[in-house]
Amino acid sequence: MKKKWMVIFAIILTFVNPMTLYATQNSPSDTQGDEGIKVIEDYETAHSETTPAKVTAELEVPQGFGQSCYVTLMDEEGNSYRISCTEENDYMNSIYLAEGVYFVDYAGVYGDNISQYAFDYVPEQVIEAKSGEPNVLHYRMKNYEEVQNQIKENQDRLDELTNGAKNETEESIQEEESTFFPSGIEGILVEAGGGTYYEVTHNGSTKTECVVSGNAISDADVVLRVVKAGVIGEAVIELSKDGGATYDASAVISDTLHIGTLGVNVSFLMENDAEKFVVGDTFSFKVRENFRVIYNNPMYRGYVTIFGHPMDDKKLYIRMLSSGGRGESRFTVSFDGGTTVALQDIVPEDGKYQMDDNITLIFSDHDFAKGLEYTAEITSNDTTINWIPAFFLCTIVAVLLTAAYVYLMLQRDKPNEYKLVTYKQMREEEHYE
Repeated sequence: MKKKWMVIFAIILTFVNPMTLYATQNSPSDTQGDEGIKVIEDYETAHSETTPAKVTAELEVPQGFGQSCYVTLMDEEGNSYRISCTEENDYMNSIYLAEGVYFVDYAGVYGDNISQYAFDYVPEQVIEAKSGEPNVLHYRMKNYEEVQNQIKENQDRLDELTNGAKNETEESIQEEESTFFPSGIEGILVEAGGGTYYEVTHNGSTKTECVVSGNAISDADVVLRVVKAGVIGEAVIELSKDGGATYDASAVISDTLHIGTLGVNVSFLMENDAEKFVVGDTFSFKVRENFRVIYNNPMYRGYVTIFGHPMDDKKLYIRMLSSGGRGESRFTVSFDGGTTVALQDIVPEDGKYQMDDNITLIFSDHDFAKGLEYTAEITSNDTTINWIPAFFLCTIVAVLLTAAYVYLMLQRDKPNEYKLVTYKQMREEEHYE
């Protein structure tokens, strides 16, 4: 009877399988449909009284395969549980579940290679998860040796092309490093080499190009206005940080001006050195506080830009855990240079990821490679005084002073204590007489 029930259960869930396949590719713990069906990731679970059953997935995948593989289970309510197996965990991972019956919904490679690199497995498999038992699921990729040989051939071919066209590759890298990409913020571009540039609007007749670059240390709507005509080294320009409402500084124009209060450089590229700046010409641009990002691999970019106004300094380290674009690729972030992982998540669909301490990561709109790494030195430019530590310090001092006062008061003699004792003794002596 039990066997018959399990077969019926498997047949029913077989019809649900195609829908679940796409549902499991959404962000972790997403609620699917009106019935509250959830997709729960392995890292969101832990051993507890309600989830005592440990289920382990072991996948046989060619070394260096480099793709993210998943085993998805489904419970009787239709909730999905996804076990992620990657090269980093030797394609073996575990999840903690409540004891009960689960249907193995899917096992394979996430992304474009699902049909090409499939797994040998029976979709109707049903398991009964129990605490204190191994509960191990083992799957082997179809055509394992064929796929392994194909990967080796591809790698050998890549090495041959890389060694045979080294000069061409270096030239292409140089060309790529001169390419600009949108940062995700209007008017701000990011160079492939990690530099930040700002779009400049020039109003006037001076024949010059104005280039503004650097990682800004504050936000400002900048207007530079020529107030004295002349060539470079003679003309004078004044600065506004509020869009031209007020001007608070002026300087003689040089080939490159460094605006220290903003942390950016302004360069003027004249057609000839005899060209004169015209009074009234303006150069307008917007800067937003951002941080330089260093890429670990200049040949395979999926770039990230970082904006914000953090209160604390950090050594940001970002690592891509899986390949894919927005809404697919997983990543981790460390605040101490990679020693500990602060968070793990999926790249948002719009590319903007808001972290704590007012830091925003903006992921570019193209594929990221698994293992790609980014580092950034986050320096706080916030001048706001944090009164919380001072408040706690004052509170502690006040408590200590109060305790000291109470102690001293308890230790001193009471004003009438001596008089009372003396009076009592006198009364006793008088009584005996």
